[in-house]
Amino acid sequence: MLKNGDARVAKTQVRATAKSIGSDETTVDLIGRLVIGVGLLLPNVVAASGRGRNRRVEQSWMADPTLVTAWQQTAALDRWLRLLAEWCRPSMEVGEQLLENRALVIWELGALEPATGFADADELATWIAHRHGPVGHQDAVRECIADLRAIGVVTADGPLGLTRLGRAALDDPASIGDVIGAGATAAIVQADLTIIAPPDLRHDFTLRLGTIADIESDSAAIVYRLSPERITRAVQAGDTAADIVEFLAELSSVPLTDTVERLVTDAAGRAGRVRVVAATTVVIVTDPADLKTACSVKSAKLTAVSDTVAVSDVAANKVTAALEKKGLAPHVVVDSAADRPRRSSESEAAEALARAAAMRASTGSTSAYMKRHADQIEQEARARTDVAKRLQVNGPLALTPGGAAEQFGSKRSENAT
Repeated sequence: MLKNGDARVAKTQVRATAKSIGSDETTVDLIGRLVIGVGLLLPNVVAASGRGRNRRVEQSWMADPTLVTAWQQTAALDRWLRLLAEWCRPSMEVGEQLLENRALVIWELGALEPATGFADADELATWIAHRHGPVGHQDAVRECIADLRAIGVVTADGPLGLTRLGRAALDDPASIGDVIGAGATAAIVQADLTIIAPPDLRHDFTLRLGTIADIESDSAAIVYRLSPERITRAVQAGDTAADIVEFLAELSSVPLTDTVERLVTDAAGRAGRVRVVAATTVVIVTDPADLKTACSVKSAKLTAVSDTVAVSDVAANKVTAALEKKGLAPHVVVDSAADRPRRSSESEAAEALARAAAMRASTGSTSAYMKRHADQIEQEARARTDVAKRLQVNGPLALTPGGAAEQFGSKRSENAT
């Protein structure tokens, strides 16, 4: 639900999500804000009351089906890049001071030599406040560092600096494939269900381990522990026990033990014990004999849930057509809201403005300005409905020193005077 108009997921949902995926609430809250900025979640009115100044509207976040489908078809690395791009150049209002400090943090970290860094977030915050004051603000810098750590752009321990992946993503997003392909490719999977991995383990291996294991230590070597809960969730997301065992066997420099294979098999087995299936079509009949006939129609894929009710994941119009061919005329209950694709409210508003501007420009007015204005609005509407373009990442994401100086130099001069 939206709270006080804030563009962020409600705390109760953040807590539930963090618990279900084994993450911390801060990271889930951050990712929630980023996916809202991308447009994966849209505000939908669920209730309204009162009139005029007393009008109260209750809204909740709901997925944009078109954009979510495109997002699911996007590679994991490209999703990560898109979220980082949203953080660097947010589409929503985040406050001018915070936005400026994000750019300053990225600029200062990007100026460091590789394998060097600040002692900690406090040192960087003090440095930016001293060098870029009054624009630079220590609390804002600390918030930026916490965000970048959660995203994986800055180091989690040791000197505070950009990770190899973070540096590549900020400088040239197209180059991160080369970074991912570099690094160690082996770890030790032990009989006590721990995994000892080198700190330079290849990035895609690290991501895969994160779906099936928890980090216990990240000092000189990173120690993971296989998690039954994570393995179960991975299988529910489409993995298989065989896939996980094969991955661990290829990763490990020593043979897998029976204890590891049993853990994976047992955890994967729990994934299918209880299944929740969303049915798009509900068929209700008055005569149980009609239901038996309806369920015999293979193309309808109906499953009886009682003597007079059956459900199917096939669209209602296809089920209706299949049953009509069988000579039946059951009462079909359709959730029209589920069948109707939800459009982005931004896209609908943009298209409406474009239509209105086009009408004004075509009502006999010879004003060149009106026509140019209509064309501009139409282009903006087209951009908002272009899913591929909305998910595309253009680099570099970091401001160049010249660009940052241009953006913040005038503000410092105004404050100085």
